[in-house]
Amino acid sequence: MLCLTLAFSVTGCGKDKKSESVENTESTEVVSSAAIDFDPLDYVELGDYMGLSVALTDDYSVSDDDVKTFIENSVITNYPYYVDTDKTVVEDGDAVNIDYEGLKDGVAFSGGTATDTVLEIGSNTFIDGFEEGLIGAKVGDKVTLNLTFPESYKNTDLAGQAVVFNVTINKIVEKQDITYDNMTDEYVAYVNAKASLGYDTVDEMKADARNYLESSKESSKKSAIRSAVMDKLGEVCTVKELPDGLLDARMEEVMAQYESYYCSDGSSLKDYVENTANQDYDEFVSNVTDEVTSDLKTQMILEAIAEKEGIEFDQDGFDSYVGNLMSNYSYSDESTLYKSYGLSADSGKEYLKKVLTDLEKIESATYYVTNESWQPGDSTALSTLHGFIKEYDNPMDSTIGASYVSLDANDTTKLEFCYDGNIRALPYHENKKLAIDDFTFRPLPFRLVSPPFFNHAKNIIRYALTTKDHIVTELKDEGDNYYFRFFSV
Repeated sequence: MLCLTLAFSVTGCGKDKKSESVENTESTEVVSSAAIDFDPLDYVELGDYMGLSVALTDDYSVSDDDVKTFIENSVITNYPYYVDTDKTVVEDGDAVNIDYEGLKDGVAFSGGTATDTVLEIGSNTFIDGFEEGLIGAKVGDKVTLNLTFPESYKNTDLAGQAVVFNVTINKIVEKQDITYDNMTDEYVAYVNAKASLGYDTVDEMKADARNYLESSKESSKKSAIRSAVMDKLGEVCTVKELPDGLLDARMEEVMAQYESYYCSDGSSLKDYVENTANQDYDEFVSNVTDEVTSDLKTQMILEAIAEKEGIEFDQDGFDSYVGNLMSNYSYSDESTLYKSYGLSADSGKEYLKKVLTDLEKIESATYYVTNESWQPGDSTALSTLHGFIKEYDNPMDSTIGASYVSLDANDTTKLEFCYDGNIRALPYHENKKLAIDDFTFRPLPFRLVSPPFFNHAKNIIRYALTTKDHIVTELKDEGDNYYFRFFSV
């Protein structure tokens, strides 16, 4: 699904540094596959495609256990419930509600400040000396901690550096044992106060969870049906051959998309594939060719059936889709929109039709990422991290979090961290240790994990395309990047 993944990526992320590079290559003329005129019935031998039946092996129903598992993983795990105690002096093992501010050379540093945070003394969640320094403090005390970050700390700007933490002891609390069976409306109200989920009662939470799971299952079922039907059509219908020039033209389009997206620094796609992606270029081209060939055959079968049955494309629906893209990403006209994909207007239309049709078929993605952390006023990035992301669909995925594995960009067999939508695992290779972060002490919405692009964007776009709500969009030009958001009213 590599080509589909690329197509979706461009659709989902809007304009960024990489997409701008596409616009800078407008002078490169790509042969349009849409310009190749042919009658699909001349190339496709249609079998008995009417009344096809397919068998689905997965269970798409939602059970009570499914609802229970979902709430346990997405709510109870992420929102531990603490109640106030009468204790006044901090002891080892206590759960303490604190505010803190971290200063380096008298200036607050990124990630070093938080309020209303629960810290379990003895959990070794914070750097050495932090938790121990609070033992013996009283509720209401303001404690100053002079500490040093370890040399191995991942933020190189803080590694080995002396800092000061100013900590306020708000109260000593006690964690309650919350289970699916003993949840109360009081707990739901506590969760809602933390994350504004919109629930007032346990029953409302359970009903919403079931509705979400049923919607997700239905979407997965439709995708599975489409995939199974297409497989069956491939069995009963035969593409005798591809029209002359069609594969070459489509390959030029696809390879131009890859080059525009991954080679903004002026390097060649071959250099990127071999030196960054660590793949054999000939093998890469062969795989892309196989995928494009398969996609073309599927397209031709559908076009042949459409022609025989007199089915016409929903131009109004397509125009609405294109119009939304133009509005959301501030394109002045369709030609500019298509050029941002490295395509001509004609081929762009065909391309977007394919994206519109196949959006739900995308199941996985792998890609390299570069993450930069900046502070206001900085002229250089605070830190730069490179990673190789492998992400996949998980029934628990949402716009809050999705499943993925991050590997070292230079050694893609080396795990950096992984995330299943609820728990993050971080390896420390030099010490042969694996740390498990269940976000107990920094729950949503303050997680340190950002959802990966693919699943996050897919869920957002799926919602935007299917919701009956009115969507309001906001777009800001911030120089090197565009800031885009939408919300429903």
